[in-house]
Amino acid sequence: MVQDGTLEGRPDRSNRPRMTVFHSKLSLLHDPPYEILSGNLQPYLESPERYHRILAALREQPASSPTSVDTNTCSSESLFEEVELEWKRDEVLVPWLMTALEEVHGKDYLSFLETIYKEWINEGGSKTAALPETFLRCDFLLEPDPGAKEGAGAIEKIGRHSFDLSCPITGDTWVAAIASARLALEATKHLLNATSESNTRLSSTFALCRPPGHHATPTLCGGYCYLNNAAVVAKFIQANAGTQSMPGSGKLKVAILDIDYHHGNGTSKVFYRDPSVLYVSLHGSPDYPYFTGAETERGAGEGKETNINYPLPLGTSNETYLATLSKAVSRIKEWRAAFLVVSLGVDTYIDDPITQFNITSEAYPEMGKLIGALRAPTVFLMEGGYFLPKIGFCVRGVLEGFLAAGP
Repeated sequence: MVQDGTLEGRPDRSNRPRMTVFHSKLSLLHDPPYEILSGNLQPYLESPERYHRILAALREQPASSPTSVDTNTCSSESLFEEVELEWKRDEVLVPWLMTALEEVHGKDYLSFLETIYKEWINEGGSKTAALPETFLRCDFLLEPDPGAKEGAGAIEKIGRHSFDLSCPITGDTWVAAIASARLALEATKHLLNATSESNTRLSSTFALCRPPGHHATPTLCGGYCYLNNAAVVAKFIQANAGTQSMPGSGKLKVAILDIDYHHGNGTSKVFYRDPSVLYVSLHGSPDYPYFTGAETERGAGEGKETNINYPLPLGTSNETYLATLSKAVSRIKEWRAAFLVVSLGVDTYIDDPITQFNITSEAYPEMGKLIGALRAPTVFLMEGGYFLPKIGFCVRGVLEGFLAAGP
């Protein structure tokens, strides 16, 4: 276990491709007791138990190995090297992290996430969590929105910065969200270091992010997401990865592959006009978030043709999904990205409680193999997946399949 994510001095015990797994117990702090789903008050599906199930699955020894495994750490002989980042609450928000967050999110929005719970309580709101009662809509206004009014109350602020009811904000949400984002960046820093070294193995990392991020826009939370980890990582890579920039823009080419069941509306919005980031999404349609994710959304301005959506019908099978993922991978290969960011959601699984695909466990290693065939330095970021009995198995399947494709 380490505090800063460094792996210096650890021996390389195998020539096999291995993946470094980053996680932090601060991810467990965000724990709203309920959400409103289909008009019902029910236990919060994006629960801390997801973290435990995924980590337990990654710590399991492969069935073919006779070596016993320490259930409290990833085995030195396993495919995964575990790094637990043991921050204290007041150690997470360092200056370089805030700089990275501000590359994606507005300062007003970040301030809102940090302070809204205290304001909510001071105004008499429920101590359980802050939730919106109304939402800002442009078609509701009589004049263009002038921005937040001086002295705006907590209810107004949370309605301005939310787009649904799935993002309760507790006294611990801000710390968990910034820990999730920093976790993604620490995994990315490790990837960049590994890529810069003389190393023939396929470089890859996995950040067990919680809360997830791909629905968060620069100014809105929703879909269990508060900070857009994938967007923050992509911009961080561009700022720190060296000289492989695309002609004209001076920016490094980064691809984001989103295989969560739901369209990553937030990530799409961040890069919709950016020619240096290719966003590719496979998702169920018609389904949440309902108003984005159409095949006709191709990007705008200089970013035209860098937003690629593959909406798939409800009930999609293994065969259809893998064939579509193969097309998506081919599109990314043609684009020749220097780095790949994968928004890894396993809510595509057949028994997931809030999705409607018919994808079985056999498909997940195949997904990983297709992604690994790109031979790109890759950081995986955890997004959705809510069927607890299989969430860890599905995540491990993708990551093992990816490693099986390299070096």
